[in-house]
Amino acid sequence: MTRRMVGIRSERFQTAIKALLLLALALFLYTRLAGGTLFFYINQRFVVYTMLAIIGLILVAISYRPIARKSPRQTPTRLRPSSIFHHLGAMVRRITSTTTTTLRRWVTTTG
Repeated sequence: MTRRMVGIRSERFQTAIKALLLLALALFLYTRLAGGTLFFYINQRFVVYTMLAIIGLILVAISYRPIARKSPRQTPTRLRPSSIFHHLGAMVRRITSTTTTTLRRWVTTTG
């Protein structure tokens, strides 16, 4: 039996901290760019690269989002090809029977 890690040592907490730090850095760069003080640090011709860095930092931070764990019962079972065709055939029969019934009703009410 493994012991569940809680607190600072847990992987989930460390992942959240990494994502927050990346977002904070992106926000810092954006505030410097929007405020005009970024040009005190770098030349104006590098603004495009800074915008790409801001977008990249945000995308990497989003990639750290937590993924829900699935229990073994929730994993999808793989269907055999014969059962797939069976289900498709049942769906087609249901659609055609519903359509013909609807058409019959329409013909009897309008005719």
